[in-house]
Amino acid sequence: MYSKICSEEKALKQKLKKIKFGQEIFYGPTPDDVPYVQLAPLDDEVIVSYTGPDNGLIYAESSAENNGNPGPVAGCKVWNRKEPQAYGICISLYEQHPINMKMSGEPIADSFAICARRNNTILLIADGVNWGEKSRLAARCALYGSMKYLNYKIFDKHQHPSTTQDCHDSCSGNHWMRVTGRSFPGWGLSPTIYGFVYSHNQGISEVTIGSHDDSSERDIRDAGGALGPVDGQNPELHNLTCSLTFCNHGDIAFLTTDGISDNFDPVVTKIALPQKADDSNFNKSVPNNPNGSLVVDKPEMSPKERHIYSMKEMERVVHEYELLTEEQCSAQDFCGAMVQHVLTVTDGKRKILENPALYAKRKMTSEDRKRRDSEIVEKMSKAPGKLDHASIVAVEIGGFLKTEEEKRMKYGDRQFQNFRFQFARLPAWADQPNFSPLSIYYTKEIRCKETA
Repeated sequence: MYSKICSEEKALKQKLKKIKFGQEIFYGPTPDDVPYVQLAPLDDEVIVSYTGPDNGLIYAESSAENNGNPGPVAGCKVWNRKEPQAYGICISLYEQHPINMKMSGEPIADSFAICARRNNTILLIADGVNWGEKSRLAARCALYGSMKYLNYKIFDKHQHPSTTQDCHDSCSGNHWMRVTGRSFPGWGLSPTIYGFVYSHNQGISEVTIGSHDDSSERDIRDAGGALGPVDGQNPELHNLTCSLTFCNHGDIAFLTTDGISDNFDPVVTKIALPQKADDSNFNKSVPNNPNGSLVVDKPEMSPKERHIYSMKEMERVVHEYELLTEEQCSAQDFCGAMVQHVLTVTDGKRKILENPALYAKRKMTSEDRKRRDSEIVEKMSKAPGKLDHASIVAVEIGGFLKTEEEKRMKYGDRQFQNFRFQFARLPAWADQPNFSPLSIYYTKEIRCKETA
């Protein structure tokens, strides 16, 4: 029995030694597919609890559930507490009728929620399918159910996860759990929806890359997964993936719906064409102009190239914002820069549909109507961008950390005494230079053990 335990410990240690601290992304269909990482104690103090648009997940809370008495909703008493370090925006990119001033696509079917504590954050975002009240209600209920379950399971019952596997076992639905690592000097992200990390040193990378194939064309009619009775009474969860990556202090983790991410796609923004089956890199140049000059068509890009370009374009938007403001952007600034970009990209499409001449009352034959409609379709196909509901939610890694003195007053030496029992499980990169204030004491303790 003892030899079996030793062999398992040795195998686990060998597995951990292969992990290098950086922006590597680990993923798989089960929690066992991601590295075992010990976590620091999770703080219970809620700093940010924010949801939207409008009432967000609060709408799903019925008065009957609390017997008519006001109380915590999904684990938090109020849901209007926001900070620059944790923020979310949800808007509509659809056009506004120039006569009656009504917005198309109302109500917005996207929803988001943030619950940020000192050293851990839950980010949720839901994209309701199609339009209408039912789609919005489905998105809000998804947020409410996930947030209530996580806050109850992890914090109300005080069953704090001690490892990344515990986090994934506790997580359900579309959310991220951001936690502080104990056995390594840094931060971990455990996402279960499409999400990204913006590193000031290494740029933007998608953490949820394992949930979809970036080498094949995406079918925009397929959401890739859906809650509710999709398959009989069961949800569609074929894209559900457990993912893990490591972050530096000051990085920004963010989630987006396709209304944001698709408007960074070079094919959607009309600067490139989807790759054809003949593998040609560029379309042939032909003399189309009357003066005989060559007209160079747009380059063709593969799905993988489009994916890489999209992230580089996101980086460009952030860098331009930081150059303009001459300061490092916060999570709130980051969300604003992204939303402003997609509004600018889709402005041409909205102007086409908001032209008052289209709504002027005049007699038209069926042929005139068909001609007008075909002209609108042609203009819309040439205009860049995609009209959709656009949502983004972001949090700054380590943005709510207390000072070292405050942490010592709260935790004392309790964290450091436990290292004696966790040392056998420490990965090889645990003695790297510290990446967050929490890691200063950890690295000192590790070095003491190694030299003892």
